[in-house]
Parts: sequence; C-alpha cells; structure tokens
Amino acid sequence: MTSEAKRSVRVGLLLQAKPEVSGYQGTAQVNGPLEVITPNALPLTKSMYHQIGSASHRLWFPRDETVSFRNIGWMVNTCADADEYELALENFAGAFDQIKIPVLNHPSHVLASRRDRLRQILDGVSGLIVPKSVRFQPDTPEAFRTVFRTGSFEYPVMVQMPASSDLKLCVMIQSDEDWDRIFTLPWGGRNVYMTQSVKHSVKATFAVTPFGARLGNVDAPEGIDGDIALTKRLTQSKRVQHIAAEIRSRIPLDIFGIELGLQGDDQFVLLNLSAAMSFEMPDGGTPSHRLQQKKRFREIERDIWKTLKYVTKIPFKVQLSL
Repeated sequence: MTSEAKRSVRVGLLLQAKPEVSGYQGTAQVNGPLEVITPNALPLTKSMYHQIGSASHRLWFPRDETVSFRNIGWMVNTCADADEYELALENFAGAFDQIKIPVLNHPSHVLASRRDRLRQILDGVSGLIVPKSVRFQPDTPEAFRTVFRTGSFEYPVMVQMPASSDLKLCVMIQSDEDWDRIFTLPWGGRNVYMTQSVKHSVKATFAVTPFGARLGNVDAPEGIDGDIALTKRLTQSKRVQHIAAEIRSRIPLDIFGIELGLQGDDQFVLLNLSAAMSFEMPDGGTPSHRLQQKKRFREIERDIWKTLKYVTKIPFKVQLSL
C-alpha cells in the first residue's frame, strides 16, 4: 500500500461485547494460548477479522472508559445476535443513532432481526411465509401451555432456547402429550421462544449481502442427484432474490443469512434469519458436487469482502479461505 493510500484509509471501530447468554467459549491451539471466542458473532474469516482489527479500535461492552469518536470513519458491529447481545446492542444503538458514519450491521437492525419481531416486520413479502413466534420467560411448566393457548398456536410448535442453533436446546411439541419434553431444556429464569412449525419439503440457506443472495447449503431428501438439480433451481430463483431484497429493504442488515423451507414450486417458509449465521462446507458428496459447493462458498466470501470494502473503503487484500 502506498503512503498516499495509507493516508486515505479511515480508522474505524470494531464493536464487540461480552456474551449475555452462552458465555465465552475457548478453542485450544496447537502452539499457543487458548483462543477466546465470542459466540453468535459476525461470521467473518480470520483474515477478515485480522485486517479489520488492524485498521480499527476495539470498543467493548460493558466498558468503563469513554471512547472518543473523533476521526472515526466507519464501524463494524460484530454483535450479530439480538438475544446473545441484547443489552450491548441497545447500548450501541442509542449511542450511534446520531453518528452519521457508515455502520456495518447497525445494532438497531440486528435488534430488529429478533425471531419474534420478524412476522410483523416482514408481513406481506410476496412468496414468503413467516411463522408466528413468541418470546417469553416461563416461571412454571404451565406457562408453556398458557402461551400456546393465548398465542393461538397449533400443533406442532417448536420450543427453543434463544441464541442457540443446537438441536439439543430445541424440542418439537406435536400434541398435548408432548409437553413434558420442555424439561429437557434449561428454561428456568431464562427467555424461551415458541414458534409455529410450518410444513416444508426442503431446507436451503442463503448468504445475503448488498450484492444479492448466494446459495449456501441445501438439505434435499432425494439424494445427490436431486440435490444438484434443486441447487441449480434455487441458484437461479428470481423469487429468492426478490425475498432477500425485500428483507434487506425492511431490515437493512449488510451481511446476514436466511434459512428457507421450500413449500410448493415457488413458495418459501422463513425458518431462520440471523446476522450470525455461518456457512461451512458440508462433508460428503461426489468430487464434482463438492467442486460446485466450493465455487458457491467462494462467491459468498467474495461478496462479504466486497461488502466490507464498500463500508470501510479499506483496500483489503482479499484472501479466500477455500
């Protein structure tokens, strides 16, 4: 980078916070100290975090010191889950609403992505069914049945702990006889989601950026051949692109993921929407199939790099992980 280019690079803020639900996690390194990980954070690669960190100051919540915003040109919010970082996001949103600089995944927009808020915000999006969801804090087992009745839910419903994609922290209630399943969840004194289950045939995940929606994974029951045909169909789907664009117009996150269930030929169910959704290459498949998957994931990474460049104006050295 030339000296002139260095002078044009603006210093930024990297927003981070103590996890409020899951707590810190650690990964043992082969040679070196334990690596501390904040769960449900913005899913960037190590190279992305390293280059952003080198060009920014870190702002943690909770914090004691006062941070000056003089000469700050941009911000990247890594707190990507509205449950995991609720207090931090509310604090950041209140502090930054009046600051007129680019913010990648503004805290206000992450808060808007909370599961129980999506049905109202995304009402009327053509081709998209958004299941009803309620967040509540049960104090007795009977509270679950009460929410089921007062919320006009129908069987089956999913009961899930917040800030978790772990299937062990989620149970499906199929009938009146299934309510004892809630005792497998650590719900005492904590928030819980009850979400209406909507039937669908196939599940697919997409990475969404200002440059469109890119297909990540496809969960197709018909096997590899059917998966390949379905992958081509979903990759070329104008309906998916319309849904992604409409979601971004209502919840203007810069980088997030959506999990869609296919219902019929061109109708989708929103199964999940999260700025913390990560995309990893699945195991298995033929060499040709895996090559196509790798190409898709590289395009997702390129779109994320482009988004980071667009917000920060930093001339990043693009390093793809695949």
